[in-house]
Amino acid sequence: AHELGQFEDAADKMETYLATHQDYEPLHAAASVLAMDVDRPDLAREAALKGGSHPDALTTLATLNLAEHKLDDAQAQFDTALATGRRNPRAELGRGLVELARGNHDEAARAIDVGAEMFDTHLGSWIAAGWAHLLAGQIGAARDRFNRAMRIDDTFAEAHGSLSVLDIAKGELEAAKRKAEIATRLDPSCFSGAFAMSLISQADGNAERATRIFKRALDTPVLHNGMTLKDAIIQATTSSK
Repeated sequence: AHELGQFEDAADKMETYLATHQDYEPLHAAASVLAMDVDRPDLAREAALKGGSHPDALTTLATLNLAEHKLDDAQAQFDTALATGRRNPRAELGRGLVELARGNHDEAARAIDVGAEMFDTHLGSWIAAGWAHLLAGQIGAARDRFNRAMRIDDTFAEAHGSLSVLDIAKGELEAAKRKAEIATRLDPSCFSGAFAMSLISQADGNAERATRIFKRALDTPVLHNGMTLKDAIIQATTSSK
């Protein structure tokens, strides 16, 4: 049910199975992944801790540690999960996000690309890959990844918002505004759309100013709680679904 995207059905089954098979580590490991996807981090951690050394359990714990900015713990757990040789796109993606958090943008982009290719149609992975390339200064590669997400689902707000930010980087404010408006219409809580609209507003119609503001904003706190753009990317990518 989880693999088929039937999250509610899978979640309904999960707790019954966990109660029935309390000592079966692979079940707890699989449940930890499902719990992350249905936005139940407390259950995810509990199940992952009961999952022992299973790669899925380690990946879940690493993802939770990454979200809490415990980068050394997260990296060690992602590396251990990947050392099994088992196909693990979540761990590949997570390892890239650790590198992103550390400011190693080129390595982050490479690792996130691997995870995104493994996931294939997972929208958030392609958006994360695009932002990693953007932070590495690779505008063309970033646009390619954002367009990949757009081809998968052209109603995905973050794809429109992210492309809007790229337009701002080039000083193309009218095109940027159109895309940002689409993004925020599709999802009023879309981070990239709101970020783009903020940059456009600060630029006040000046294309060169927009480009300067964009470059400065990449490592500057952009949210009310002091979160940086990289923090926001990591949080969005490690959250549910």
